[in-house]
Amino acid sequence: MSTIDYALGLPTLDEGEKLFLAFSIGLSDGANLTNREDGVAFSVRLNGEYIFRQAHRKNEWAAHAIDISSYAGKPTTLTLAVDSPKLQGTVAYSGERIRLD
Repeated sequence: MSTIDYALGLPTLDEGEKLFLAFSIGLSDGANLTNREDGVAFSVRLNGEYIFRQAHRKNEWAAHAIDISSYAGKPTTLTLAVDSPKLQGTVAYSGERIRLD
């Protein structure tokens, strides 16, 4: 499993506002998916708590947005992880933005 951590200082929210983490997951073009067990397990943690886990088996991007309002105003560690024993070097995250809605 490969991971990367980011220390975040998330903004405080006014009443009625929400905070979302928006990102995409995907496999690189040309990744050879030949077996049922091929693919990648993606996960996202905030302060060690899983907020997203998903297996992905397609050569395309899949967009996700997760409500992280409960972490607003707090120091937070964001951990992105991938587990892909058979597809080394063929995975990607795209961190689009953290947005207030």
